[in-house]
Amino acid sequence: MPSAMDPSGPIYAIVTLKSPSEVQGGISPVFYVKSQEEQERMAMWISRIVSVAVHDMQDGTWLLIPI
Repeated sequence: MPSAMDPSGPIYAIVTLKSPSEVQGGISPVFYVKSQEEQERMAMWISRIVSVAVHDMQDGTWLLIPI
């Protein structure tokens, strides 16, 4: 089974505006942010560092998926 930090896993990370009670990552790390600007910045840096694609779920949550 792939780990959260293994690029072959299904979701590399989650960046969300939602509260911890609304989003739980399971094996994927979750970054809880307070604004859309912080969300965009966090997702951009993670995607540049580990080469993942960012997918906006249109509900305040972005998934970072291996390319």
